[in-house]
Amino acid sequence: MWFSIAISFIYIIVYSLSLLFNVSVTLDLILLICFPFVEIWVVISILKDKNIPQKTFEEYFYQDEDIKRTGLK
Repeated sequence: MWFSIAISFIYIIVYSLSLLFNVSVTLDLILLICFPFVEIWVVISILKDKNIPQKTFEEYFYQDEDIKRTGLK
C-alpha cells in the first residue's frame, strides 16, 4: 500500500514539474491520460491491504488517537 501511495506522489510531482518547466507537451498529455490508471491502482491497493483497523469510526473519531467519540448526534 505504501509503495503505491509513494509512486502516486512521485507521479504528481513529476507531472507538476513538467507543466511548470514546459518540458514537453507530449509528456504532459501522456501523464495526464495515465493519471486515472495510477489513481485506480492506489485505490485497489488500499482496499486490498491486509491491515484491518481495530478501532471503528462509531467508537473513535481518529484511528491514531485514543479519544472516544462523544454521544453528540
